[in-house]
Amino acid sequence: MTDKELMMRVANGKLIDEVAYELLVKELTAVIKTKADSEHTHNADVITDGTTKKIPTIAKQTEWDKKVTTEQLNAAVNAFASGLAWKGVHTTLAALKSAIPEPKEGYFVIVTQEPTYQNKNTLLIYETETVNAWQTVGELIMPGKATQSADGLMSKEDKKKLDGLQNYEHPASHPATMITEDDNHKFVTATEKTNIATALSTANAAKEAATTADGKAVAAQETANTAKSTADNALSKANTNEQSINTANTKIAELEGKFVYLSTEEAQAIINKYKA
Repeated sequence: MTDKELMMRVANGKLIDEVAYELLVKELTAVIKTKADSEHTHNADVITDGTTKKIPTIAKQTEWDKKVTTEQLNAAVNAFASGLAWKGVHTTLAALKSAIPEPKEGYFVIVTQEPTYQNKNTLLIYETETVNAWQTVGELIMPGKATQSADGLMSKEDKKKLDGLQNYEHPASHPATMITEDDNHKFVTATEKTNIATALSTANAAKEAATTADGKAVAAQETANTAKSTADNALSKANTNEQSINTANTKIAELEGKFVYLSTEEAQAIINKYKA
């Protein structure tokens, strides 16, 4: 039997129709809701905290109740600040009292070099109620001036070093031992310098010898060139003379062809002929 079939049965085992069933369900739901709202409760000890919601303990609730809300804090600060009056910066308490001989409630100042406050920038507010005195609010975020014995804007150790700078004199020179070599800057030893100088001298001597040898070779070449030129000139003249001789021989040959050669007897016979 389903839940719906079970709910459809009433007293005396009679079956009701669908409409009666719906009305019965609504009536039962209203009754259950009324009883749950008015009577149903759970003890906090049986409820388990979730990941996003937790039940505070009585001790934690008591602690929260003692704390002020943001609105209460702002109201208190505003009420306090409305009665304050800024009266400037002073070096010491003595200087402050001299500058403001009759302070009033709410005056506030800063002192910067008061030994009582280790020469630190300190905020003071004048309070008339019960004390009539300057009350220290606390050291400011910005500390006072440092001394060699007390921290301030710098540590006392740094202050001591800084004071010592007035006696510092930068040396005119620095030892090579304090310089670090890198890939582009290297030192050479005295031995290396001697070796470099010797190698350079040897190279220069070899260069000079080579230059001298080159000079002698050039001179010899020039002499040879001159001798060759002289020989060429002589050869040219010889060739010219030979040509002249050949020309002369040619002319002699031509003349010889025109001459008639006579023996002595023939010549004498001709002479004798003309004598007679």
